[in-house]
Amino acid sequence: MQELFKKILYLLERLSSKPRIDGLQISDGSLEYVFLEEGTPRIAAVRIPPGVFENGTIKNREQLKEALTRLHEMIAPQDPDRVMRVTLVLPEGLVYTQSFQIQNVGDEKLEEAIMLNLQMISPMPVEEANMGAQIISETQDQYELLGAFAKRNEVNALSSVLKEAHFVPLAFEFPALALSRLVGRLAGHSAASVLLLQVSSDGLGIFILKDGTLHFNYFRSWQSIQGEARSIPREVFDAAIIEETRKVENFAVSKFGSGISELWIIAPGFEHEVKELLEKNFACNAVPFVLGTYPQLTPLFYPALGAALRNASEERRMRFRSVNLGGEDLSKSIEEERTLNFVVLWRNIVAGVLIVILIAFGIAATFLVNQLKLVTQQSEAFIPSATTNDYASLSGKVEEFNALVSQVKEVHRAATPWYALLSNLFSVMSEYHVTAVNLDMQSAYSPARLTASAPDYQTVITFKNALIANPGFTGVDLPLTQITTMSDGSVSFNITFQFVKS
Repeated sequence: MQELFKKILYLLERLSSKPRIDGLQISDGSLEYVFLEEGTPRIAAVRIPPGVFENGTIKNREQLKEALTRLHEMIAPQDPDRVMRVTLVLPEGLVYTQSFQIQNVGDEKLEEAIMLNLQMISPMPVEEANMGAQIISETQDQYELLGAFAKRNEVNALSSVLKEAHFVPLAFEFPALALSRLVGRLAGHSAASVLLLQVSSDGLGIFILKDGTLHFNYFRSWQSIQGEARSIPREVFDAAIIEETRKVENFAVSKFGSGISELWIIAPGFEHEVKELLEKNFACNAVPFVLGTYPQLTPLFYPALGAALRNASEERRMRFRSVNLGGEDLSKSIEEERTLNFVVLWRNIVAGVLIVILIAFGIAATFLVNQLKLVTQQSEAFIPSATTNDYASLSGKVEEFNALVSQVKEVHRAATPWYALLSNLFSVMSEYHVTAVNLDMQSAYSPARLTASAPDYQTVITFKNALIANPGFTGVDLPLTQITTMSDGSVSFNITFQFVKS
């Protein structure tokens, strides 16, 4: 029953219109928004005042709502009530990730096994957590998954303030997941282990990609690095990058049996310094990650762009291919919205068709009514003005005309059909190449004598037989004494016959 329900939802999704789903990233210091317009990313950003967030937790709800309202005004200045559907990239400090393995228990029990394992490894009480997982590798015997966890009350608080500012979140994910999708889709998949280091306003994020899939995610906030200090000294900053990168590299060696082959950097404004630092301390080539597809887009917007690409990819239709930390309530609301979109779309289509039909019937009815009125007016305007004597005179003339027509018919019936009789004769003569010299007859149906010539004797005999066989002739006679061979070989002959009256 559950599978049937999913197939019905999939069918509704295919038949319904697909609303645009944009990418929105919320960090401690800013909001970044990306939407795709005919394949080209459009961006908007708003700074968040200090103190609104602390390690991803909302501390000032009204200021966050105000910042979201300003962002909405930048995106849709002419439509303040427009609902913007988004995939939300949560602050990194809200999310905890961990990989785990399960045995291949079959598709029917896969979800149950995954949820059971997520509950067992959850870093927080299960009833307080939103959790999800995605498959990162699989064999015939087992699956390896990346689990993600976020505090439910924090996610619900963000969802609430977003909706008040006319943003509807359809999926919740974290920066590493959005960036891994962006890297895998636009930069190509790499079978080797790729370490991507991101320096953001929230802290230091390091994650590992393999085969274009996120295998490991690690985050350390600036607050945990600087402690109570108001700023981070350069030597502390450098030491933190070296220390955390080495930790992740050691994990990669133990996990994959080899070190990091590629190291990419996303550090807006610090790419050169971070590149030199990593190449000095690690035996690998560090490269700033830049999207050649969209060179005009700064790395600050990369996570939001990755989130915007989520709706355009097939992963959202596949089970356990992309984490969604929105919880069960969000999943139900998404299904309800898709169903509602389908109903609204087809309601509008049916209403539009009915309106067109009604307009067509209205035009036809108006035309017929006008024609009826016109005919009625014309019939009412016709007033007979003839007198009784006029009717009597017309009746006499009609009778006289009918009598003349009858006489003409009788004359035509009594007339001799010369054309038909002679046409029949000349047709037979033409067929046998007989040339008439003289035709002697007193009337149409009296005996006739035809003097003619033919190419040879046999043709004369054949012509005679043709006249006998023709129902238009009778009394056909060709005396042999009337056949004369000429000096040029042609034959002259006399034949008698009568036309048959039809």
